[in-house]
Amino acid sequence: MFRHVAVIGAGAAGLVVGHELLREGHTVVVYEKGEQVGGSWIYTSETESDPLGVDPNRYPVHSSLYKSLRVNLPRELMGFQAYPFVARNYEGSVDLRRYPGHEEVLRYLQNFAREFGVDQVVRLHTEVLNARLVESNKWKVKSRKKDDVVEEETFDAVVVCNGHFSVPRLAQVPGIDSWPGKQMHSHNYRIPNPFQDQVVILIGHYASGLDIKRDLAGFAKEVHIASRSVADETHEKQPGYDNMWLHSMVERANEDGTVVFRNGRVVSADVIMHCTGLTGTSTTTLFLKPMALLLWMTIVLGHCTSTFFRQSWHQAFHLLGYHRRLSLSPSLNSRASGLPVFCLVELCFLHKTR
Repeated sequence: MFRHVAVIGAGAAGLVVGHELLREGHTVVVYEKGEQVGGSWIYTSETESDPLGVDPNRYPVHSSLYKSLRVNLPRELMGFQAYPFVARNYEGSVDLRRYPGHEEVLRYLQNFAREFGVDQVVRLHTEVLNARLVESNKWKVKSRKKDDVVEEETFDAVVVCNGHFSVPRLAQVPGIDSWPGKQMHSHNYRIPNPFQDQVVILIGHYASGLDIKRDLAGFAKEVHIASRSVADETHEKQPGYDNMWLHSMVERANEDGTVVFRNGRVVSADVIMHCTGLTGTSTTTLFLKPMALLLWMTIVLGHCTSTFFRQSWHQAFHLLGYHRRLSLSPSLNSRASGLPVFCLVELCFLHKTR
């Protein structure tokens, strides 16, 4: 039986879900708040008013991309099954490297949407205000367009693809509230120029920390990286750089502007940047009405991951995500096609009980 399905979000997950649903004959509406498809692969120089990203009244900026970002997986591992991400001359493509920049990933996603007609069912500049269960086992989705026109439409099913890593995770540093320097999260980092001649401490030495330290080295006076994955006595000058050191974790921050590491070193710093990732708090709760939210809390917060796309997926509410340690697109593709699919911890679907 063919269904009328709402997909919320037109990033990588939403696009591949839209493609698979269209391929199976369902009618689909993909809601996208932004002005183009691509989700977290859309770069913007805009940052949030709160550089730490914790002020609940801030206007949130979705993208965490910095200008120099390149993928850390071969492009062959990132493509959808029906549309491999091979090096080809897309219209406007200028990056055929095996590890391309973020612009190439965005072009790929947008070309995928055009190639399979997914772009024809995307409603841009349309924000979902709420989704609620109604009589006859249907879903009512209320949305608002750019011109503030509010609409409501009835669907057989809803698939939420709006991401679930949205809240900055911050390191707990004793004394940080009295430290006079600037703090920020890497979510709000874009370019290195503003850090010219400054002393910067990066907390975190994983994906973003590795990239940003190299970005900053040509501008900052000094770059100090604090890592929890090294021994407490660690103090290593980084090969190839005259102004970069790897330390053990920060022990405390002081009112005089100095920062003390576990290795005993003391640095007078201008900026502390938390390269500590984002938490898995879902933004889904922002638009779920009480009954639907209760279902979401029961399943997701209860860690029930065994009910996914079923052959009888009527009246379903689905949350689509991808495991953070798997490559982007094949992982999503396997979840969006086949009905049913295998389960992973961070991919949760709700199935309405009768």
